[in-house]
Amino acid sequence: MNNRHRYLYCIAVLFLACPYSSMAAENDPADRYQMGIRGGISLGDGEPSNDMPTYGLFGRYRINDQWLFGVGLDYTTYDFEDPASLLHLQTDKVYDASISQYVFSVWGEREFDTGADWIVPFVFAGIGIGVGNDDTITGNYQHGGQFSIYADPGTEIIPGLGIGARFPVADNVFIETAARFDYHFADWDVRDNISGASSNIDDYSTFGGYLALIYTF
Repeated sequence: MNNRHRYLYCIAVLFLACPYSSMAAENDPADRYQMGIRGGISLGDGEPSNDMPTYGLFGRYRINDQWLFGVGLDYTTYDFEDPASLLHLQTDKVYDASISQYVFSVWGEREFDTGADWIVPFVFAGIGIGVGNDDTITGNYQHGGQFSIYADPGTEIIPGLGIGARFPVADNVFIETAARFDYHFADWDVRDNISGASSNIDDYSTFGGYLALIYTF
C-alpha cells in the first residue's frame, strides 16, 4: 500500500468512524463533555517490539445518549528489540534501539444501557496517525569491527477498535478500562551505515489495554 492509498484509507475511515450530526440528541445531556488521562500497554510479536507502554490525554463530545466522538494524544516509548538480527548481522551482544512515538487519534464510540447505574459498557472504532523519532545505535560485530544501525519508524496510519466499560466513582468522575486491537500501516527504514545492509518493517498489529480517569461536565 503506497502513501496515497494510505491517506485515502485514513480519510474513508474517519468518515465512517464519526457519527453524523443527524444523530444529535433531542435533549442536552449534562455530561456532554469528557476529559481524561490514561495509561496502558500494547503487546506485539517482537517486530518491532514485544511491549509498548502508552500514556495520553483525551477528550470526548457526547452527541446523544448512545454516541460519543473522541480525540486523543498519546505518547509511547519502547525498545526496538535487536534490530541487528533483522539485518542478519552477527554482533557481540544484543543491542536495542530506543523509539518513541506520538499518536493523534479520533474515534466514534457507542454506549450500551445495561439498566445498572454502576457500569457503562461501550465499543469504539477509529484511526490514529503515529509520528516516531529515529535512533542510531552503535556496537561491535561478533568478529571485530563496529556497526552503526539507523532505525526510522516514519509515519504510521493506525486504525483500531476495542471494547471497554466505565465505572462511576464520584460525582462527574469515572474510572474506565478497555481492551483494544490496532493495526499499524508501517514502513520502517532500518539499515547499517557501515556494511550497507538494509531492511524494513512492514505492517504489524498490536493488542493492548488501558486504564483511565475521566471527568465529565
